Amino acid sequence: MAMPSEENIQILRDNLAQRNHPAHHICKPTTRLVVEGYPRSSNSFAAEMIAVSANGILQRAEIAHHTHEVANLQIAEHLGIPKIILIREPENAILSFHIYSEAPIERCAEEYVAFYSGALKLMDKTAVVHFREVTDDFRTVIERINAIGGFGIPEDQDFAAIREQALALVRSLAPKNNAEDAMRQVAAPDEKREQIKQQLRGEVQAYLAAHPEVQQVYERLMARAGLTL
Repeated sequence: MAMPSEENIQILRDNLAQRNHPAHHICKPTTRLVVEGYPRSSNSFAAEMIAVSANGILQRAEIAHHTHEVANLQIAEHLGIPKIILIREPENAILSFHIYSEAPIERCAEEYVAFYSGALKLMDKTAVVHFREVTDDFRTVIERINAIGGFGIPEDQDFAAIREQALALVRSLAPKNNAEDAMRQVAAPDEKREQIKQQLRGEVQAYLAAHPEVQQVYERLMARAGLTL
C-alpha cells in the first residue's frame, strides 16, 4: 500500500481533530502506541488496561486511541508506530453500536466493513486483539504489545486487580466524555430491555445473513492475525 505524503498525513490529522473529542488522542510523532477498533469493542477498557499495566513505562498521553477511524492507523503506519487493532465479532459489535448510537443497522455494518477493510492494509508493527482477550486474557494482550513495541511491560502482573482499577477509571470518565452514553446506561427494566435487545439482535442477524461481506472481513482479519474464530 502506497504511504500518504507528509501533506496528506497532516490533512488526515487535521480532519481527525475536527471530528473527535479532545480526549480522544490522535497519533502524532510523540505517540508510542495506537489502539483503535470499531466502536463498542472495548476501546476505553483496553486503553485504560494498557496504561495501568504499563505503570509509567507507557504514559497515557503516549497512547493514541478512540477515534474509531482508519486515519489514525494510517498516521501510525506512516510514523512507524506500533498499533493494536481491536476486533469483536460482527453480530455483537454491530448490535451494541446500533443500540448505543441509534444509527441504522445498515450504516453500522457499513462502518464495520470500512474500518476493518482499511485496517487489513495497515498491518506493519500491528497486533490484532479480540474483544474476548481484552476482557478475559489481558496477559496475552500485554505479550503482543511487548512483541510489536518492545516496551518491556511486566507480563506476570495481577491482571484481575488491574481490571478493577481500569473499570473504575472507565466508569469515572464516561459521564465526562459522553453524557448521552451515561444517560443511556439508565435503561428500562431489565426484562423489557432484554426483550428489545433480542428483537434487535434478530434484525442484525437478518442483515448479516443477507450481507456476507461483513462476516468475511472479520474472518479475513482474524486469519491474517492467526487468531482462532
